[in-house]
Amino acid sequence: MRLHVKIWLERDGGKAFGDGAADLLGRVERVGSLRGAAAEIGMSYSQAWRLVRGLEQRLGFELLSAQAGGPSGGTSRLTGRARLWLEAYGAFRSESQTLIVEAFGQHLGPLLETYDVAEPGRRGRRLPADSGPASDPAPEAAPNRA
Repeated sequence: MRLHVKIWLERDGGKAFGDGAADLLGRVERVGSLRGAAAEIGMSYSQAWRLVRGLEQRLGFELLSAQAGGPSGGTSRLTGRARLWLEAYGAFRSESQTLIVEAFGQHLGPLLETYDVAEPGRRGRRLPADSGPASDPAPEAAPNRA
């Protein structure tokens, strides 16, 4: 069994922010253009532009500062608020993933013989043999996963 966790934020019934948006914005900051960031993930520029505009509308603030033109095309940078948002989202995402993995190990892990967590560095964790078989509905005590 493998644990997969997907977290995103919604506003008014629409996706406001998630891992895909964070990835795109991180790439914009690194390569300096929305077009280049979109190309890296196989997304068209127009699709990336619509995505960013939709995110801005749902979040309520601008994400990109763009400068058009020039011999090599325009540039895009994250706004200061977008940079802060991206850093905070990354910290939130990392901390929530850690807490979810710990809760999974504490509550469901003792009922499984083996399990994987879809996170680098935490795959293939095997429970001790004395934690009870996977079919045992009520193990004596769950091993401490801390």
